[in-house]
Order: sequence, then structure tokens, then C-alpha cells
Amino acid sequence: MIKDDVSIIVPTLKELKANFLTKKSRPIPFRLQQLHNLLRGLKELRNEFYEAFQKDLGYQDQFFCELVQYQAVLTHIECDIKNIYKYTAKRSISTSIMAAPGTSYLIPEPYGVVLVIGAWNYPIFTCIPQVAQAIGAGNAVVLKPSEMVPNISNLLAKLITKYLDQSLYRAIEGGVNVAINITKQPFDLIIFTGGTEKGKLVAKAAAENLVPCILELGGKGPCIIDSSSDLALAGRRVISTKLYNCGQTCVAPDYVLVEESILDNVVNTFKQQIKDFYGPETKKSGCLNRIVNEFHTNRIAEYLNNHGGKIVHGGQYDLKEKWIEPTFVVNPDPNSELMKNEIFGPILPIITYKKIEEAIDFINSRPKPLALYYFGTNKIHKNAILESTSSGGVCINDCIFHLINQELPFGGVGDSGYGVCGSKFGFDQCQHLKPVLEKSTIDPSARYPPYTNSKKSQMNFLTSLGIYTQSEVLYKLLFIIFLLVIIIYLTCCCGCSKNKLQSDL
Repeated sequence: MIKDDVSIIVPTLKELKANFLTKKSRPIPFRLQQLHNLLRGLKELRNEFYEAFQKDLGYQDQFFCELVQYQAVLTHIECDIKNIYKYTAKRSISTSIMAAPGTSYLIPEPYGVVLVIGAWNYPIFTCIPQVAQAIGAGNAVVLKPSEMVPNISNLLAKLITKYLDQSLYRAIEGGVNVAINITKQPFDLIIFTGGTEKGKLVAKAAAENLVPCILELGGKGPCIIDSSSDLALAGRRVISTKLYNCGQTCVAPDYVLVEESILDNVVNTFKQQIKDFYGPETKKSGCLNRIVNEFHTNRIAEYLNNHGGKIVHGGQYDLKEKWIEPTFVVNPDPNSELMKNEIFGPILPIITYKKIEEAIDFINSRPKPLALYYFGTNKIHKNAILESTSSGGVCINDCIFHLINQELPFGGVGDSGYGVCGSKFGFDQCQHLKPVLEKSTIDPSARYPPYTNSKKSQMNFLTSLGIYTQSEVLYKLLFIIFLLVIIIYLTCCCGCSKNKLQSDL
């Protein structure tokens, strides 16, 4: 049981803010050392984390657990270590002609003390990469793990306490009271991963102190499969990613939109993939973990009632074992609870459409999802989907794997959140890009009153060039001078040739 002690929040924040002002976190070598310590801690605690995942999320196979929950986290940290000098370097910016002459640039600087609030479904992935980027950007950090996975929460606190500098980095465990009170404090940035409704509460609390937020929320991620797709490929990739972490993944395909003419083939392919991946008795598979608790098991099981569709596979569950059988529901009522809420479990609704426009309209009639997937080779369909829908991210002919690309940002839009994590884009969200203009001491008098006709003419001329930078104007002037030199040279050559011809005659 995790203690819900709110008394440590304010003193901890006060101490970290004071320590941050000493600039201890600013030198790049110090940041790198902390990131290396974090990486070492994750590796040394690997077996303890696996035992915690067994207890909290019912993982039965260590390799599968590491594949789904662990390896991507290590890669994220290694990527930050590799690119930290590039991500934190001063960046040159063009200077507009109206601000010229001068030099413009951006200085990345840390915000201060960053609060990271993780989720229970991927308790390491939703905590440690965010902590790493905040550290890499030079911030102090407070980590609040999810209390719903108490054993993993304890280990995350141990990781922060044992391997990182305690004067700048802390973990605060706790339940609902801690979560409510900690978001009310004047942190300099909050990174939250969780559900949409809780995200709204975090944003509302943060707004009282004008604290910026990065909200990684969820939503019902659609997956479109049309007749041009490779159904065997789609089956493997949809089923495997849907059932990662037993469906408890914010970017898992929540429902599938299938072209009506291929419905039977899709259903049969999905059924075969269940058997191939998890055997004839899915409950005994080492690659299917359990639902996090009985409450969520019951919540998911309730979706199997009054959905208005047809169950074509699965439908069984065991509340005590926290197990839900992988289930396919064809054409459920769009207004059923199954289709209104993010499922976050191993139930996959399959909805038919005749034309791609119908699928797009269905998606657009609902809140913007965190991820959208399309399986097919029809370029017209692909372009229509990309141009006519809005989502946090898109993956073509696969699911989830856009998260694995270290060069792509990950984030939502609308109800699925705002701000991004991962890659250079996520790193930049953890630092303020401070704009600087260094002006030349050359001081044209036209900018100062009184404004004579001469000054007005000069200012009118400059404002007419307002869309150009000083470099562009300089290049244009150099080009004009170059043309003039060529014209003068050719004129002189022609004149000399003409005089020589006349003298010869």
C-alpha cells in the first residue's frame, strides 16, 4: 500500500527550486552523468522490475515483458545521450531587415523544476523517457508514478533515489490526494500521461499557476483496412499490437473500420492470428498478461453487454483472474458504451463501410484520436485519410511503431492531448528557446522623431522590404552589384573592340 502523504510536496518543491537556482543542473557533463546513471540503474534493476511487472500487471514471460515495457525506454535514453550537445546548442536565426543590422539566435534554457506524472499501463515508458529529457534539458525533476501499480512505483522511486542526485531529482509516491495536491503547486512544467478526463483536471490545476503542460492522453484510435491491403500482414500487425499489454495501450487500435466486401476475410484472418500467436487457450499464453485490477476487468467486461453488435470471437472473462478473452464485435451500435469510451482492453470492434468517405466521416464525427492507422496500398485512400482526418499521429501499414521512431515526436491533438515527447521535438518542449537579438551600434536616425519627409521616405523603403531578412537583402544587393559589374565590363569590352576596329580601318 502506497502512503498518501501530501506534507512532503511543498518542502520538496521549495528545496529543488532553490537548488536549481545554483545552476548545478546546467553543465552538460553533469546532465550526461545523470543520464548514464539512470541507464545503469534500469539495467541493474531489470530483474526486480520484471518481478514487479509480474505482480502488478500479470506478465508471465520475461522476454515479452522487456520487449513491450523496457527496451524502448533504454533506447530513448541512449538517443538523448547521443544528441544532447546538438539539442542544447545555440541556434542561429535570420534577422529581418526591420531589425537589422544585428545577429539573432535562440538559447535553449531549462524551465526549472519539472513534474512528471506517469500512467499505470506503461509505468516505465510513461515516466523515465520524460524524466530523461527533462534532465537532459537541464531541469530539476519530481516524478510521481502511478499508485495503481504499487510495486513498480516503489521501484521507480528506488531508481530515482539510488541513482540520481537527490538535490535535484526526487520521486514522490502517493494516491489520489498526492496527485490532486501536487498538480496545484507552482512547478515550471508538468508532463502528464493518462486519460482525457484526468488530463483536463491537471490542465485546470496547472492553469491557476500558469504552468505549461504536456498532456499525453488517450482516445479511440481507429484502424482502416481496405480491399487493397495485404490481409495477412494487417492481421499479424493489428492483432499483435492490439493485444500488447492485453490491450491496455493508449495508441492501440481501438476499433477497426473494414471495407464491407472483405469483412469475412478480415474476421477469419484475425481469428487465425489469435490462434497462431496465443494458442488454442489464450488464458494460458505467456504473451498475454492480465488487466491491472478487478475494477478495470469489470469495466471492460461490461462492454460485452448491450453493445448492439455481434460477437464473432471470444466473449469470455474471469474477474478474479483479471482476464478478458480477446474478443471481436462486428458492427456494434455507434452510441453504445463500447463505442463511446476508450476500451483499454482486448476487445476489438469491427465496423464495416462501403466507401472510404464513410470511414473518414465516422472518424471525424468523434473526438480526435491519439493515433490513426491505415492498411492498404490505395494512394487515393491514403491521401484522403491523411488530408481529411486529424490525429496525434498516423502509421501506414502498421500500428504503434511510429512511437519507436526516435526521429518522430509523439503527442496528441484535441481530446488526445497537446505538446509532444520524444526526439528533438520533445526535448525542445522541456526547455525554453530564449530569443536573443544583438543589435549593431550603427544607429540610423530615420527611426527617431521628428519624422521629416526624408526620414519618412527611408522608413517607407525599409517597410517595403519588411518580408525579407537582412541576409536576403544583402544577397540581392550583391547580385545587383554583380550584374552591374558584368554590364560595365561588357560595355567596356564592346567599346574597346569598337575603337580597335575603327583604328584598324
